[in-house]
Amino acid sequence: MSENPAPSKSRSLSLLAAALILLALVGTFLIGMRINADTDPSVTGVVTQGTGSVTAKPDQLEFEVTVRNKATKTGDAMARTTNGIKAVIAALTKAGVAEKDIATTNISIEPSYNYSRNKETIDGYVSSSSLKVLVRKLDDAGGVITAATVAAGDSGSVQNVSMRIGERDDLVAQARQQAVENSKQAAQALATAAGRDVDELVYVEEVSTAGAPTPEPMYASGLAADTASRADVPIAAGEQKVDVTVKVRWSLS
Repeated sequence: MSENPAPSKSRSLSLLAAALILLALVGTFLIGMRINADTDPSVTGVVTQGTGSVTAKPDQLEFEVTVRNKATKTGDAMARTTNGIKAVIAALTKAGVAEKDIATTNISIEPSYNYSRNKETIDGYVSSSSLKVLVRKLDDAGGVITAATVAAGDSGSVQNVSMRIGERDDLVAQARQQAVENSKQAAQALATAAGRDVDELVYVEEVSTAGAPTPEPMYASGLAADTASRADVPIAAGEQKVDVTVKVRWSLS
């Protein structure tokens, strides 16, 4: 006599249904907790933002140097630019810039057009190559820029000069601490107005960190003549500011 599998199958379906119901109940409970956390002031507390700012004198400088040449043939234009950029690299190295702080950012060659008599004609080819240079000691920056422009000659130009703070970690840490303290002060002001007191920090999020260097245009070309009488390019450091903004949730007592 064969056994009837129907009771076993029925029990399996019942267990599955019970499991689905349990999952639905758990999900409803968790959603209810989330809604409660978002709407109950005793749970959410107060949320405020705070910004901390620290100023410091920049101690490094970045700039870009470009060598550009025009010739009737592409090979001649590229050869002149290649020789010029090699001379710049040699001058930078001699001025104390490390190899790791010199990076090629552009190499190009393109036709040059003449638009006379309403007609477009190619009158040569322009080749250019650019280097980004980091000077890690600001006091050396003027001499390095001068060395680069002298080496590049009349085909060279300098642009995208920016100063920066080499070691920013300590400054960012100070700004973060100020930001949290300012957030707490703002939270306490709101809590006091509501007859409450700030208790503990529940959640903190860093909204933004600012203070990276912003390149400033600076152009210098045709500086090859009279090198013996030329002084180093003067550099005024000024100050830079490191800002950190945080958003903090504080519980209330």
